[in-house]
Amino acid sequence: MIEKLGINRLQETLFKGNEVSKVKEFLNNNEYKYYVIRDKINSSGNFLYKLTKTEVLKYVNDYELFSIAESSANFEEHRILGGDIWITKDWEVIASVDDDCSKSFRDCENNSKYNLRFSLLEGYEPNIIGLKSAINYILKHELIDVVVEISVYDKPFGVNKENILIWEIRNY
Repeated sequence: MIEKLGINRLQETLFKGNEVSKVKEFLNNNEYKYYVIRDKINSSGNFLYKLTKTEVLKYVNDYELFSIAESSANFEEHRILGGDIWITKDWEVIASVDDDCSKSFRDCENNSKYNLRFSLLEGYEPNIIGLKSAINYILKHELIDVVVEISVYDKPFGVNKENILIWEIRNY
């Protein structure tokens, strides 16, 4: 869905467990310090973060269907905000976000510094660096009444070279 909407994301490529040569080709054509592997069969499947090329190749046969992408560990120090934001059809913002870049994105999401609930119609937005940019991005892309996993950075990354990356869009 993210790709279909043209929203900024990291390049991610799908592989089968027996496609070692395709994985090697991907790694050679996509030079990053760190990579991430995501299980694409099980929704709560194994997620390996901050892997080197050698480590990626070590785990390839542990998966039936998986994706490889650039790891956000390559630019974590540039993150200024991360977490979940939901803008309801009634223009209410419900957000769990964090501006502590030393935390992993999962920690920002699950143990967030800010748990917010406010109405955009009332004209109030908390003064949190990156929050207004995140909300504007969500509105621009009409991501209303869905939960958006988002990160805001102080420089551009991703396929669209923007300061915002969308990790996931959920309708629950």
